[in-house]
Amino acid sequence: MNDFVVNMGPEKYYIQSAYRLGSEEKENAERRPLLATKDFFKKIIITDSRRKVSYDDKGIIYMVLYDFLLDKNSLN
Repeated sequence: MNDFVVNMGPEKYYIQSAYRLGSEEKENAERRPLLATKDFFKKIIITDSRRKVSYDDKGIIYMVLYDFLLDKNSLN
């Protein structure tokens, strides 16, 4: 199950939140619910890690909490 599902008009966003992704096991645990969602809407993992916005090989977006909260275009 995803932590959050955001519906904004015709758009939907699946969001997982994790304070830290310190291990591959933790990262896989956060990715699992997103990968189980078989549609084309954006899937995002929000963390406190100090990384730039990036995508993994499955199209999941990794984003820092501050960017998510402070950038009004973070979901675009």
